[in-house]
Amino acid sequence: DVIPTNKVLPTEVVEEGSFDFDGVTINLIKVYETECPVNMVVELPDQKTLLLQDLIYHNCYGYFGERTQAGDYCFDNWIAALKSFEPKGYEHVLPGHGDPTDSSVFPIMIGYLAFAKQKIAEGLRGDDLRNSIINEYPNYGLTMALWMSDFMLFIYKPQ
Repeated sequence: DVIPTNKVLPTEVVEEGSFDFDGVTINLIKVYETECPVNMVVELPDQKTLLLQDLIYHNCYGYFGERTQAGDYCFDNWIAALKSFEPKGYEHVLPGHGDPTDSSVFPIMIGYLAFAKQKIAEGLRGDDLRNSIINEYPNYGLTMALWMSDFMLFIYKPQ
């Protein structure tokens, strides 16, 4: 019975804030208008651990195909969010994609986002955008994220 026959929907709302779970302090932090409209970051401060979900891609191409509610690119919000976590010196950073790492990933991810933002500002789209990013970060995985980002930013037209 691995696949349920009925849809099970959550009945509890997870709120932002701190709580104790069996002696472990857990901080839930909502981050808005970055990789998606809302991300829930999980911080375990005593363990110097941060679960950043898809705010961090480690050695992977990040998906940057979202826009803010105002229609702007999400790069600035995303970079600001990462900069807010960067000085805390996490020993364990668990990304949404890629291997676990540490705080050294923050400037790398910020640089990736700044590079993609600059290429878009230069007017690159499609193959030109993807190839530019791939040439700058040739050893990254998850190239599908580049295709998805380009499609969502420049091709998809919501109704």
